[in-house]
Amino acid sequence: MCNGYRHATGCECGFGPPYPQVDVRIRKILNRGDRRSSMVAELGLSFHIPRANLFHLVDKAGKDRVLTTAVKALQRLADNRFGKGNIKVVPAYIKKGSIEVYVVLVALVGAAYKFFKDYEALKKGVTAFVKDIRHVSNKLNLVVRRKYLREEQRSLMKTNRDRKRKDQVLKESKPLNQ
Repeated sequence: MCNGYRHATGCECGFGPPYPQVDVRIRKILNRGDRRSSMVAELGLSFHIPRANLFHLVDKAGKDRVLTTAVKALQRLADNRFGKGNIKVVPAYIKKGSIEVYVVLVALVGAAYKFFKDYEALKKGVTAFVKDIRHVSNKLNLVVRRKYLREEQRSLMKTNRDRKRKDQVLKESKPLNQ
């Protein structure tokens, strides 16, 4: 049992660091018998951003910009791993909980088995891609963290601006003789 003072390398006790920068999970992979699908795999990524407690303030456009930033970085990684134009990283959705991003890998050349020889090659390719993500997790986390904090700051500024406008309108609407 960990007491939170000294963590083992893979400790997930919940008391504190060290945590991996990005947790990557293979949520779904193409079935062995599905020969026509272009979907290769669905991945879930969790970015551990300590100040992600104001996620509810970030509007939909801001969340989309954070998601797009993560997808662009993952697309560059997929182009390096599978060759440019063979696999596309498609954003699925983003949700609170640190910052969780779900993406789908899609084969652009038609069915996934036209690109991969067989199921084992597909599985090895997805596993290697996950290892690539873990390898660059520090940089990926830094990029997503910066974008998220910018969007959070933008939302806070907008909220403060709206609050000031509302106060000003209320102040102007009050009668002078009270």
